[in-house]
Amino acid sequence: MTTSQCPAGHAIPDSGDGVVDLDEAFMNDPYQLYELLRTQRPVTRVRVPMAPPFWLVTTYGDVRAGMTDPRLRKDAGAIARILRRAAELPEDAVDLDMGLHDHMLNSDPPKHTRLRKLVNKAFTGRAIDRLRPSIEQLATDLTEARAAKLAAGADSVDLIEEYAFPLAMTVICEILGVPDDRRSEFGEWSHTILTSTTPQEQMAASAAMREYLDELVAAKRAAPGEDIFSAILAPGEGADQLSSAEATSMASLLLMAGHETTANLISNGVLALLRDPHQLARLRANPALLPGAVEEFLRLESPVSMAPRGSPPSR
Repeated sequence: MTTSQCPAGHAIPDSGDGVVDLDEAFMNDPYQLYELLRTQRPVTRVRVPMAPPFWLVTTYGDVRAGMTDPRLRKDAGAIARILRRAAELPEDAVDLDMGLHDHMLNSDPPKHTRLRKLVNKAFTGRAIDRLRPSIEQLATDLTEARAAKLAAGADSVDLIEEYAFPLAMTVICEILGVPDDRRSEFGEWSHTILTSTTPQEQMAASAAMREYLDELVAAKRAAPGEDIFSAILAPGEGADQLSSAEATSMASLLLMAGHETTANLISNGVLALLRDPHQLARLRANPALLPGAVEEFLRLESPVSMAPRGSPPSR
């Protein structure tokens, strides 16, 4: 490994080929490297496990320009093909990926506009208010259970495994209308897809998740429930509605993007407060500050720090 020195004496690690490896240390604490890159190499090639090198843009001005440049776009199919080719997986793995990831987060207008409209009609203030009492009760129950565990003599509790993930997963399953006996599988599939170190494990989890979500979509279409996902599947204006494939991808988006980011936001926020006792004391003294605190947690330690964009192939 070689390094590029910066004036402050810190170094940007690379593998001798000018490509910066975003390894486990980066994933645990990316901010020091981000600071160095913004100063020394604001646009640079980087590499993550199981993927070919790509360009990482780190300054606000450059990121804003790239996010609004029509020449750069989201193309889930192209990204899936590139990643599967790098992992030397069969072409049908791309079809599997698209079955779960061809959703509005990976789409540009006008497709994104249409999909968002069909989803927004279900996430009304009234629908969210119906969920609020059960979410608050769940949060209370999980908190009291952890407090009882400590009172019984436990040295510690696992905030992520015993609170953040169960809270987020249960809420997402309520939104999707997933039966209680299938919910633990959802968490396992999602965790494997997002964190597995081998493409084979990811493929197996993706296949299992897609099979179940296909079944869930069919069941909701045949017998809609009171859940938000049933409302998402209902026809919108002009009788437009999600196709079966779009519905499966949308369920996948709600599951993985919804519960992983929420769980990580909770744990990151708690850690930030523990590191800053003064801010923790302010929040305890004045709970009305909580909405602003959540926004600050998102800014300070975001659950997501990268957004993909690609350019069409040269003709």
